[in-house]
Amino acid sequence: MRRANDTCAIKGITPHRLRGTFATLMSEACVPIQTVQRVMRHKSFTTTMGYLDKNWM
Repeated sequence: MRRANDTCAIKGITPHRLRGTFATLMSEACVPIQTVQRVMRHKSFTTTMGYLDKNWM
């Protein structure tokens, strides 16, 4: 992660942010939220919603 942050123009890349980006991209691609929840292995729907980009909600 440190190497990725050092070599690209985007700063602050973390595994947590990558998960959020993944969830947001799936949601923007019209993947049902239940599928996103299952793929991310969340037990709670609200946990999955927390990963989505605020602009999408």
